[in-house]
Amino acid sequence: MSGLVRALQKGWAPVCGAISNVYLRAIVALAVCIAIGYAAGFSFQDRAGTHAKIHAIVAGVLALLVFVADTEVRRKVANIIDRINMVIGHIMAWTALILVLNVFLVVVLRYVFSIGEVWMQESYIWMHAFIFMLGAGYTLLHNGHVRIDLIYAGASKRYRDVVNLLGTICFGFPVLWLIYWRGFDFFQRSYSRMEASAEVGGLPYLFVLKAVIPAMAILLGLQLISLSLRAIDRMITGETVGLVSEDEEVMA
Repeated sequence: MSGLVRALQKGWAPVCGAISNVYLRAIVALAVCIAIGYAAGFSFQDRAGTHAKIHAIVAGVLALLVFVADTEVRRKVANIIDRINMVIGHIMAWTALILVLNVFLVVVLRYVFSIGEVWMQESYIWMHAFIFMLGAGYTLLHNGHVRIDLIYAGASKRYRDVVNLLGTICFGFPVLWLIYWRGFDFFQRSYSRMEASAEVGGLPYLFVLKAVIPAMAILLGLQLISLSLRAIDRMITGETVGLVSEDEEVMA
């Protein structure tokens, strides 16, 4: 790994010298990786969509190599992703409060005043979906997902970094790609019909609710990228640099 990193750093050094701003450097790196990935992908076009898979794999590998070669870019990209999910997580925390108040109001109106509104009952189902789906990336940021901790919890940081990196590449990304692919098709069909609630007086624009499926895959996938970049950073530098502590509780 160290030999590969040194070779990449030598090739990446002229670009770093020409572009001092780390954000511009990251954008240029990603743009080049995506362009090369598309070029490679479209040389393998077929009906099964192999070109899309090829350019995604090539772009991802190239981007990962660039991040490995540049510590500053690697940490900046991870920080940006973490901040995105932190903001969304805080919004979902307030949404949880609104959800509780909404359920309380629905119960009081229904059982005390005999008033029932379908759209109010559906709204807390929507909010429940938003909290759990859109908050998945924030939960991963705070290490709040369920793990099998018999081996992982007591292991060294290097071992955990390797597990996180391999788990992300071998299991995380393939599953999220499947969720995004199927979820986006689910959302697109709903949007094309401008689908609304099947109940009279229910909420319109049901496709908004279905859009949280691909959105969850994107946000959780971004957080897995951040997790991988920080694991790589620790393996290379031996330093632990992050926006949050590993021991910080979810929604704290």
